Amino acid sequence: GAATRRRWRVRCVRCTRTCRGCSAAWSGAVAEALRLAGPLARTVAELQRDNQRLQAQLERLTRQVEALGLATGVSPAPGTPSPPPAATVTDRAPRLGTARFSSHATFSLSGRSPSVEHDEASDLEVRRASNSCILENGHQPGCRSSQRIL
Repeated sequence: GAATRRRWRVRCVRCTRTCRGCSAAWSGAVAEALRLAGPLARTVAELQRDNQRLQAQLERLTRQVEALGLATGVSPAPGTPSPPPAATVTDRAPRLGTARFSSHATFSLSGRSPSVEHDEASDLEVRRASNSCILENGHQPGCRSSQRIL
């Protein structure tokens, strides 16, 4: 900015040549900085978007793990941070007493940002299998034997 221009002017006052040499050097430095700033700014913005997306995904996955732990009676490991309570905790997390949950997730490795894709058929199956029966040794007591849990 202004400090850089002052520094170049000071150099010009000290030298016996005209200001053109310093001015050309300063213009070249500014042009180079501007040339590099555009791609850098785009990359920073892209990384910030990726970071926000990954933070949201981490929060969702943490809530799902906690819900699964509650559903199975497993307490979280000591020192494991829990995310702040959110209104959407039960949106995708299995309900208490859920017999099975979707373990079918694929990771997309194309591009720069991997994503998790859920198997929708398994999600529907989870919703159908969800009831208030308690899971014991792979069976649901009081339920038909055809509902054996694998």
